[in-house]
Order: sequence, then C-alpha cells, then structure tokens
Amino acid sequence: MPDSSAAEQARLDPDTAEPAIRPAPAPASLARFLALDDFEPVARRRLPRMIYGYVAGAVETGAAYANALAGYGDYALIPRTLQDVSRRRQDCELFGQRYAAPFGVPPLGGSAMVAYRGDLALADAAQAMGVPMILSAASLMPADATRARETGCDGIIVSSHGGRQLDHAIAPIRVLPEMVAAAGPMTVMIDGGIRRGTDVLKALALGAKFVFVGRPFLYAAHVGGAPAVLHAMRLLSSEIHRDMALMGLRSLAELGPDAVRRAA
Repeated sequence: MPDSSAAEQARLDPDTAEPAIRPAPAPASLARFLALDDFEPVARRRLPRMIYGYVAGAVETGAAYANALAGYGDYALIPRTLQDVSRRRQDCELFGQRYAAPFGVPPLGGSAMVAYRGDLALADAAQAMGVPMILSAASLMPADATRARETGCDGIIVSSHGGRQLDHAIAPIRVLPEMVAAAGPMTVMIDGGIRRGTDVLKALALGAKFVFVGRPFLYAAHVGGAPAVLHAMRLLSSEIHRDMALMGLRSLAELGPDAVRRAA
C-alpha cells in the first residue's frame, strides 16, 4: 500500500500531520502552468468558440464578473516577521470534516461540455488533494444571511454566481464582512474572483471559513483532466503555504480582520 498523503494524515491525525501539502513535481506537460490564470489561454485556444464563451461569459456588460475579480484589490495584507513558521499548516475543518486546504470545487454545471468526463476529473482531483467538491444539483443559492439563519441553515456561500445573473452585482468579497456579521453561528463560505493564494487569505481574514474556485479548475480539466486539476490545486496550495510564511502565520486559525487593511 502507498504511504498516506499529507491530506489524509491531516484528516486522520491533525496533531501529527505534516504542516502543509508538499507539492509533487508537475508532469512535464504541465510544468509551464505556474498559476491558475495560466490555464485559461490554453483552454480558449482549444475549445470551440461557443463552449469557451459559455464558460467565460458573464451577464450583459460583464461588470459583475469584473467586480468579483477586482474586489480583492480593495484589501491589502499585513506581513509579520520574527515568527516561527517552520511548521505552518493550512488544513481546516468544515462541517465537522477536516480538509487539507481551505478551498474546494463549487457547483459547475456543464463541466462535461468543457472537459471529457469533467465532473469525474474534478472529483478525482479533489479526492486526491483532500478537498471537497459540490455537485451542481446540490448548490446553495445566494441568500440573505439573516433570513438563512432564521430558516435554520447551517451555512451560506456568498456568491454572485460567476457574474452570470445580475449585472453590476456587488463583489462577494466586498460584502463578506457584513454577511459574516449577520450570519451569527452559521458557517460562511465564498466564491467568485479567487485566483491567487493571497485572495484565499484575504477571504479567510474577513471571516469566510472556506472558499471555492470555479473557472480555473474547469479550464484545467479541459487542458489535462484530473492530473491538470490536481496540479492547479497544488499551485494554489503552495501559494497559500508561501503567503502564510510571509504573513507570519502558523495556522489559518490565526487569521482575522487585523491581517488585512482597506487599500488606499
């Protein structure tokens, strides 16, 4: 039997698990992909124009999609030095389950149009990485946090649905602190516009317990199936690991509002 992965160790024994995922060397065919944004240009060239337009497109002027991406620029991270971060770790708990990293795959309808057996490619990569995947039919809809709490919801995802519904909708990250304040004991998660490890850390600092990444993982599935998605996940995990060191963080539990400032 192969040795347990760091993700599996984190779930089974959080006290003795490795402090972070150590990325395996990328297959030669994927070595040129160094960040999540690197997958989209290749997918754009390869996909039929109509299919790419379906994935990349947004409602009307595209302002909601652009807002979701730009919103992370509203916040700056605060670095800390003179901290022992040699055993930092990014595993976290969501609804009683421990995962190897604070991100997962959101509902992605039509993934089979974009990649051969797209749902399976995403699921296989998520399982290998030790992170969750939400099936499209099981998606939480955008909800007012107070109303969701009153109806007994366990959690909500703050989302603008990839900018596909209301044009000029506010960026999820910009409304996240208000949603967290109104949510009370509910678990608050977020998706939309997350492309770098710094985006993940900003969302967690502002009160999200978990984040979801959609289009980049779908583009990766088209580029190279489950191995490419897993490579994309490892890229994001390694960015989080590096950024935690620069912020003086030993665990994600140390993140809070004091770790970010509104950018000028």
